[in-house]
Amino acid sequence: MDETPAKITWRAPVPKTATRTALLLASCGLIFVILLLTFKLFLAVVVTATYALYLLPPYFIALSFAVDSTGVGWRKGLQKGSRPWVAFRLYRRYAEGLELSAFPRTAGTPPPRLNQYRAVFLPFGESDPAHLEAIVSRHLPLESATTERENAV
Repeated sequence: MDETPAKITWRAPVPKTATRTALLLASCGLIFVILLLTFKLFLAVVVTATYALYLLPPYFIALSFAVDSTGVGWRKGLQKGSRPWVAFRLYRRYAEGLELSAFPRTAGTPPPRLNQYRAVFLPFGESDPAHLEAIVSRHLPLESATTERENAV
């Protein structure tokens, strides 16, 4: 009998770097200065606070993922998303997690650029990699010969 759960949920921390933190704070400061020069102080503060509330939570709140028999769901700060299994054709295994892809590689070439927008990367985070892969493999085939992540920029 298969002991893999039908649904798993887990969290993955958001990678934080000094450069990313500086860019986030600089963008908030730049928006505030531009609005302050254009509008009154109150409006500049309100718009900048709204921008910061949208931009910053995904950076400080861990990413949440759920995988079950219907598909994949995720939550990144205030944003929520989900995709059914039929949106994907295969998955690729990497050291950091699994990539669910809508496009296969052809003759060893990299996947099309649209894959960046349609693929979903599931980092292992707090999940058990074996259980996660067991659930995904029930619905999608593993693409052969992928063990390391390509040089993504």
